[in-house]
Amino acid sequence: MFVEILLILLLGLIFGSSLNSIGFRLPLILNYERKSPHLPSLNLFWPRSFCSSCGKQISWINLIPVYGFLRQRGSCNFCKKKITLEYPFTEIICSLLFIALYFKYGLLSINFYLHLALFFNLILISKIDFNFFKIPFFLNLLILFNVCLINSDTIFQTLLSILISFLALLFVSIVFKILRSREGLGMGDVLLISFLSGLFELEKIPLLILFASVSGILFYIVMAAVKNERNFEIAFGPHIALSAIWLLFLL
Repeated sequence: MFVEILLILLLGLIFGSSLNSIGFRLPLILNYERKSPHLPSLNLFWPRSFCSSCGKQISWINLIPVYGFLRQRGSCNFCKKKITLEYPFTEIICSLLFIALYFKYGLLSINFYLHLALFFNLILISKIDFNFFKIPFFLNLLILFNVCLINSDTIFQTLLSILISFLALLFVSIVFKILRSREGLGMGDVLLISFLSGLFELEKIPLLILFASVSGILFYIVMAAVKNERNFEIAFGPHIALSAIWLLFLL
């Protein structure tokens, strides 16, 4: 039992490390940010990991999840630029989610792997939205596909929940924009909430939005205190993802 749990933890760390790599490369591929001239040409899987600041390849020992960050004392061995805490945080979160899914479903259940794919995508969406305030449309489509697989036995109810949520959120978003002359929920957020609502019964969907809103408000308050300012925006995608994950374990 102990060995099995340890292996699950290690797998979670490895998945988290892979997620960090994809989360860094995908926005460059999608042109969400300008690629620095010293960085090599890349795709999702090539070349091997390198420093995002100076472009130097990272040695294999420093690629070990969490340990590599600690070994380098949180900065690149070459250019000495700080490595964001987002990397070890993502690895630890993935590891904890692996363990939580293991205890909830067990390794032999198809639900373990379906929810694992869902959580992997939600964390990737969260990372991209947090850094760039954008949610790639194709990642939202993957969420929809994943939700339909999880609820394949009740596909009609799932699609009905999604449709009702989408129309309601779209209406609220349009009214808000007319009244306030600015966007409240982006279309990426609307689609993400709508697709995730297919995981829950209709009466539970308000909880998804409520938890996401509370999480977002608390995060804003903390960041306002840290930054000592109030005039800034936060990405809502990570809070939607957190709310969905929390509800899936809670309900």
